[in-house]
Amino acid sequence: MSVKPACAPAQELSPAVVTWEVVEESAITIRNLRGEINSQEKNIAIGGVFKELRTPLLKHSRHDKSAPGWVSIFTGPEGQRRFGCDRRHAEKHILVHDAFAPHVGRMYPTCDLPSGFRPLALLARLALDERFPPPLLAKYLDNGRIHSNSTEQDIRKIGLGLGILESKSRVTEEPVEQPAQNPISELRARMDDAGLDAVLEAMPLQMRSRGRVRQEATEAEAKVIRKAKVAIANRNAASAKRRAA
Repeated sequence: MSVKPACAPAQELSPAVVTWEVVEESAITIRNLRGEINSQEKNIAIGGVFKELRTPLLKHSRHDKSAPGWVSIFTGPEGQRRFGCDRRHAEKHILVHDAFAPHVGRMYPTCDLPSGFRPLALLARLALDERFPPPLLAKYLDNGRIHSNSTEQDIRKIGLGLGILESKSRVTEEPVEQPAQNPISELRARMDDAGLDAVLEAMPLQMRSRGRVRQEATEAEAKVIRKAKVAIANRNAASAKRRAA
């Protein structure tokens, strides 16, 4: 497979012709492209090669083990060595190709795009959004707001300004300080308002099972607990009498 110019659109191959041999030929092309000096152009071209593979490979049945698939060509250590990247990275190359291949050389020069892959891939994501049309990108490149040395942070600021990206930092409200709750005081209030059933619901499990009273409880609060325990004992006795009858 010959190396095509970066601006050349990816061609759609028939699924029948994409064999493992074709996959290996494409891998050789990609590895050769990685050695090119112009990083912007080679990244766009690599995306074109990946796109030519992905379109037909996605049509292959995943149950056909004899035919390569878009996932299987990246699977395992051999898949990583084949292309020098994983499938997720290849998908980003395709985004770069789709965003810039139709316009470089006509609306703006390739060399003005960010040279680093991470800012270039993020810029591709912005460029594929309708809020950042090619003429606006060309304007940003022409006035130097975006240039070959732009960082991922620089591109992210532009995306935030256009409303395409959302800020990673979330504004968190300060927690409202709640007054400390005394479970025994709450128990007493429930008894006064709702009676025994509310007491049984609100009483902490350890108080119900073993009759423990917190050491810091006041004498008045301890009386509430004793009153509740008596009520529980009376209700249990009444229930026993009814069962006996």
